Amino acid sequence: MAAMSTLAAMLPYAGKVLKYTFFLLLALNARSLPLMWHIRILFKANWMWYLRRRLSGNTRKFMEFCSPIGKSPFEVIHVMQGLATLDDCDMFGHLSNSSYAKTLDIVRLQVGAQFFPSWYSIHRGVTPLGGADYSFIKEIPILGRYEMRTAIGGWDHKWMYLITYFVSYPKGSRAKKVEKELIPPAPLPRGLLPPGAILHSVCNSRICFKQGRLTTPPTIAISLSGMGGTEAIGRARWARKQQLTTEGKLNGILKANWNDELARPFQEGGWELKELEAERRKGMATCGKLLTGLEDLRPIAE
Repeated sequence: MAAMSTLAAMLPYAGKVLKYTFFLLLALNARSLPLMWHIRILFKANWMWYLRRRLSGNTRKFMEFCSPIGKSPFEVIHVMQGLATLDDCDMFGHLSNSSYAKTLDIVRLQVGAQFFPSWYSIHRGVTPLGGADYSFIKEIPILGRYEMRTAIGGWDHKWMYLITYFVSYPKGSRAKKVEKELIPPAPLPRGLLPPGAILHSVCNSRICFKQGRLTTPPTIAISLSGMGGTEAIGRARWARKQQLTTEGKLNGILKANWNDELARPFQEGGWELKELEAERRKGMATCGKLLTGLEDLRPIAE
């Protein structure tokens, strides 16, 4: 009887324990609840950027402020912070391989907003993902903080390759340990891997630029953002874009009528990016192998 009385006395507390345990599990797995992926996409994909654009008094000046005018496409870097939360980790206490892909969805949207803001907001374009390849080097422990650092690795007539490094920074005695500095291969910017950072994974994302069903060459999207081999060339491209916009010709040119702009000298705002060809070829010598290898694995007709 005493045992039954004790059990009966504990039942109200057991309900509270179960209730708090339930809410604790919800909190620990909050980022994996239904619709949370969509909310994270909308919240982290620079929705405030779109709001500021709408509220700005001069959209043209705002776009000029946000665009990477005068910068080389092999110079710009995007950085996003990450945390290996419980719901993103596997049974071994490390960031799950599938979580790399889930987080990169947000990264790619932010990269597009930073590198090609006018492509999304002015020209109503999109950047579908054609594929992603991963090399997992070192595990990210549970609750570990990390960075995703992304740069442009190269492009061809259809695809652009975005290279993302997942890195973290050692603390305590590990931070004091001097190791040989690692340098990203050219044409990737050296800042893609900061000194002393630990490299956990390398990802190559293959995207293309589309308006409706029309695929636009990456060179055009780069030019529309005002990028170039030098600041003067980039500003010439931006000025040419503004001129075409003022004349009402730009939308028509973007409907696959871009040959004249590609043939225009780059000093006059031409879109062919000849001044970047050597770096582009160097990047594609590596990035292109990934696509070629995957294409070779496709089944063929007998």
